[in-house]
Parts: sequence; structure tokens; C-alpha cells
Amino acid sequence: MRKYTGRNKNIYELINILENKYIERGYITTKIGLNIEESDLESGKISLFVLEGKIDKSFL
Repeated sequence: MRKYTGRNKNIYELINILENKYIERGYITTKIGLNIEESDLESGKISLFVLEGKIDKSFL
């Protein structure tokens, strides 16, 4: 995250970058979202959450 500290970035662009990092590592069901209740957008502080998905069954 230090790479992005102090830089103007679209929040959703940042979320997309982070999700792609998970996908690159094989975590294709993981999603990242903005925790609005814990973020203070006016001061530039954001809180994100990570939702780790699981595959219960797979069929071919």
C-alpha cells in the first residue's frame, strides 16, 4: 500500500489492482471492497475489506 500512499488514485482502480494481485496468485474467487463506514474520504483515509471466496464443489 505504501506505493499508493499520497497519490491521487481512483478508489475502484486501486481495488481492481489489488484484486488482480490475488488473481495472479490463484485466488480467483477473492473480492475486495470499500468499507464505507470506516473510511473518511475527505481526509483521504480508506478502509478496504477482503472477502475470500471458496469453491465448495466443482462439476465437469
